[in-house]
Amino acid sequence: SPHSLAALEAAADMAAYLNAELSGLFIEDINLLNLADLPFIKQVDPFSASLRPIDREHISRQFRMQAKRARKKLEQVANRAHIQWTFRVIRGHVTAEIMAAASEADLVILGKAGWSPTREKRLGTTAQKILSEAPCLTLVLQQGIRLELRVMVLFDKSENAQKALEVAVQILQRKTGQLTVLLPGEDENVLQETHAQINAFLEEYDLTAHYDKITDINVQRLASMVNREKIGVLLLPGSNHLLKEESLQALLKQVEFPVLIVR
Repeated sequence: SPHSLAALEAAADMAAYLNAELSGLFIEDINLLNLADLPFIKQVDPFSASLRPIDREHISRQFRMQAKRARKKLEQVANRAHIQWTFRVIRGHVTAEIMAAASEADLVILGKAGWSPTREKRLGTTAQKILSEAPCLTLVLQQGIRLELRVMVLFDKSENAQKALEVAVQILQRKTGQLTVLLPGEDENVLQETHAQINAFLEEYDLTAHYDKITDINVQRLASMVNREKIGVLLLPGSNHLLKEESLQALLKQVEFPVLIVR
């Protein structure tokens, strides 16, 4: 899908400046093959709207064609970025196979939506599952958006928030960029203490940050603030309450920039 191609471009960009390997995964959805075995299943021609039979071999042939196109595109993008790459094709349940692959990866990058016939900016079901449960860093972005080094970290003082800050440092050490730290809360003494702790951490890497405060944090307020800042990528600690299913769906519906979940 167009969103997946955007994810591929972002993956190549990150692999290039983090000196990482890009791994492409094409999954032949076993559910589609199983459907083809049912005698009453028909395919609707997108041009004539006529019905025609569909069988397992037809779907397998389509899988091979799509995998070939995907591999060629990944090769083009990886060669342009001068990075090492691999590509493999597996057959199985899509979400389960992505989760298995995620356990062996440092970062999973997903398109925001798949081949939905609607125009609504909605998170695809596969992406939603991965963002909620993947054991590694997970980035989601949409078509037309490139990953830029204007990084914002929501720092809620959790262990995952510290990891998010460390990821931001890894990204910004490679290239010049801008770091904004968003501090939730109202107690000025606590905020000042957190501010000082983050500054001490960043000094070790010769980095500085701009700080913003957000009170009564919710999806609406967060989306409004980060849209106003025009950031390049938002880093969210995976344990934050904003990543619960309905809140995450609402947040990604309201923002267009990439969101990186850190666990």
